[in-house]
Amino acid sequence: MKKYAIHIMYILMGTIQLLLGIRFLLKIFDLEPTSTFVSIVYILSEPLILPLKPFFESTDLHGIFFIDLATLFGMIFYTFLGYFIIRALSKRKYRRSKG
Repeated sequence: MKKYAIHIMYILMGTIQLLLGIRFLLKIFDLEPTSTFVSIVYILSEPLILPLKPFFESTDLHGIFFIDLATLFGMIFYTFLGYFIIRALSKRKYRRSKG
């Protein structure tokens, strides 16, 4: 059971990282959510970075690129969060009930 929980966490963390990475690239090139794919990525990733938005402002680099710092730090935050959850799951010992 523990093995499955760890695999599910790896899949979940990989999906979150992929979604935030795509969002980061889309924000760099300042793509508007008029495309269906872009709007889906923005809608799915918005709840993940919403807690970080008040702390990190977005930056415009010379009018060419747009860096969303909340997404960048969200990727870092969820990486560490996933690492600690997986580490806690792998060290947890389960007792088998006798019966």
